[in-house]
Amino acid sequence: MDVHCCNCGEPWDQYFLRHELADETPESLTAERWKFGRNRLVVLHCPACPKDGDHLPDAQDRAAAVEEIARLLGDDEDGLAGTLEDFGL
Repeated sequence: MDVHCCNCGEPWDQYFLRHELADETPESLTAERWKFGRNRLVVLHCPACPKDGDHLPDAQDRAAAVEEIARLLGDDEDGLAGTLEDFGL
């Protein structure tokens, strides 16, 4: 199941985000240009984001919606991944 970067729309596999990136240090994630919200499924910025600052026109609205859904679902990351996929977020 994929979730999308709120900034550029790049799809990322939720297993990769939750498990394979778990061993990365915060410094290496920052160096790779990752930025997360409440949890690893709330991708605010990713390595695929354009370096010129170009982003989706509704990036801020998408980020706010994803953050709110994550807040409402709390620790239910499976539910979050499913909800984000259902809504194309």
